[in-house]
Amino acid sequence: MLFLPVGQERPIRKMPYVTISLVVLLCAIHIYTEAVVRGQTARFEKIQRSYDYVVDRIVKVYLDTHRREDVTYTDEDLLEYTLDLTRDLREKAVTAANEEALLAGRPELHQDWIRIRELYTHAQSGHLFLKFGFIPSEFQWYTVITSIFLHADIIHLFANIIFLWFAGINLEDRWGRFFFTVFFLAGGAAANWGHYTAHPESDMPAIGASGAVAALMGGIAARYPFMKTRVFWLWVGFTFRFGFITIPVYAGLAAWLAAQIVMSTLHIGNVAYAAHISGFGFGLAITLILMTTRIDRLLNRRQIEARDRAEFKTEYSLHPHLQKGMEHLSRNEFSTARRLFQKHIHHHPDSMEGRRCMALLAWKESNYPQAAFYLNQIIREILRDKSEDEPAALLAEFRDSELYSHLDVGMRIRIVERLVHQRGIDGDMLKELMPKAENLDPDERSKFSSLMDRMDQIRKS
Repeated sequence: MLFLPVGQERPIRKMPYVTISLVVLLCAIHIYTEAVVRGQTARFEKIQRSYDYVVDRIVKVYLDTHRREDVTYTDEDLLEYTLDLTRDLREKAVTAANEEALLAGRPELHQDWIRIRELYTHAQSGHLFLKFGFIPSEFQWYTVITSIFLHADIIHLFANIIFLWFAGINLEDRWGRFFFTVFFLAGGAAANWGHYTAHPESDMPAIGASGAVAALMGGIAARYPFMKTRVFWLWVGFTFRFGFITIPVYAGLAAWLAAQIVMSTLHIGNVAYAAHISGFGFGLAITLILMTTRIDRLLNRRQIEARDRAEFKTEYSLHPHLQKGMEHLSRNEFSTARRLFQKHIHHHPDSMEGRRCMALLAWKESNYPQAAFYLNQIIREILRDKSEDEPAALLAEFRDSELYSHLDVGMRIRIVERLVHQRGIDGDMLKELMPKAENLDPDERSKFSSLMDRMDQIRKS
């Protein structure tokens, strides 16, 4: 069963240059490594066969040297002696050969061993995967990062790129380019450290961006757990089936994490599952800390401010239907704009940009109930993803107290409650969002009264 994310409902505010650069960099490095590693691997395998042949000869000499024909063993003693002798036999034989005493009377084998050992060491140190891959038993600090950018084959690369794009564009949009880059690299390092902790004696190089991408997946699971995601599924068994489903982020990633844990327990395939699980855990934990300490909110607010200063000059263009509709709307051709917007929403029912355009159209027509209907939908999705600043930024674009009066009262309470707990308070917007007292039940009136008192205290301080 194969699952690949192919779409999402959350609009992106700016071009994800870092995510795009990482995708391009990973592809470019893979093209280079494919050309280089193919030749290196062929040479290394040839030397490996010669090396194994010489080591087998050394093992035979080692066994002949340690044979004890003058001693009579019981069955139990013989078994213990045999097990002790053959345990790590190749390593013992190689160690003895390096001390030169074992091969003192065999000059031809000694010369063959020196020659093949030098060739093997040179080929091993020069192989790209062995030099820049992360090998726990031969820990090198720089390989914690360099191993992220190497991939074994095109399928390995493709899978990582798909999930890198899905998670990367959202987190880069939320946190900004610099912090996102640091988070990606730190996630890869944490994943490699988890692999080292689980397999400290492993001499196999761990390569790939899977651990870093898993950290991004942990981040998006914490930050946007309810974001609806369009997923392509493929089943190859007795029948061949495929299709598309829409699921929340937490459901897809929970299934992925469970599969990683099961396959790690069963030791299925030559995959660094510990790195995947460690990377995911790192990303989840760090993101929860960022959200708890409000650093996440601060980073997002900087992105909003930068966008307002027109720092991000290259943004995603609207869908053609929405773009044409906005052109007609600018000329007050409301009926044509409505037809184009509704056509887009018909084909993309989860499009928040489509709802925003419909809200803007209704607002320009002074149809405040309909504008409030679409704004309620948009804000509900934003608040569900636990975003604090975006509702205020959205409502600032539709600055109209008459429109605010048509918003759902419960929604307005939630927005005001979040705004009051921020230090950058817009008092005028808060007053415009306040419903009339006669429209509130006692509990709502009490909550708004306490919020207003809290706002006054903050403004005075």
